[in-house]
Amino acid sequence: MKQLLVISDSHGEKQRVKAIRDKYPDMDGYIHLGDLGFHPKELEGFHIVQGNHDPSSYGLAEKEILEIDGFKILLVHGHQYEMGAVSRIEDFMAIDNFQSFVQLLEQEIAMQAKQLGCNAVFHGHTHLPFDEIVDDVRIINPGSLFFNRKEPMISYACVTIDQNHMACDFTMLPL
Repeated sequence: MKQLLVISDSHGEKQRVKAIRDKYPDMDGYIHLGDLGFHPKELEGFHIVQGNHDPSSYGLAEKEILEIDGFKILLVHGHQYEMGAVSRIEDFMAIDNFQSFVQLLEQEIAMQAKQLGCNAVFHGHTHLPFDEIVDDVRIINPGSLFFNRKEPMISYACVTIDQNHMACDFTMLPL
C-alpha cells in the first residue's frame, strides 16, 4: 500500500504547504502539481511539475509519469491542454460557464494520458477538487491551497494505492 499527499496551486502560500506536509510526515510520496509561488528547492522530497505561473528558471518538467502498484500516473499542471479543450468546442454558445469548459479539459487530459499509456492523471490548474473516471482514466485534481473556485475553501488530496485500487480523500479547509 502506498499513500500520497497531492497538492497544487499554492501560489505563494508556502506556510500552508509546509503545515500540510508536516501534518503527514509518513506518506510514501509527496506531489505538487505546479503554480508553487516559491522556489521548488523549498519542497525537498516532492515530485513537482511546472505550472503556468512557475518561471522556467525553476527547471521543472511539464510532466512526470509515476508507476505505482498497477497504476501509471501522469503528473501535469493541466494548462498545457487548454487549447486542445478549446478545439473540442463544437458550439461556442453552448459553453455557458467555466464548469462546462473544465469538462472539456478533463476529456482532453484523459486523451493525452491514454496516448502516454497512463491509466491515471493527477493535475491542478482549475482550482476545483475533482475525482472521476473519464474515458477509462482516473483523474484526480486536489484543488488549490490558494483558493478554490466554487467556495471560499482550500483543498488537497490524500491518495491511497493498493493492489490496483486507488482511493482519494479530499480535505477541505476554510480560507
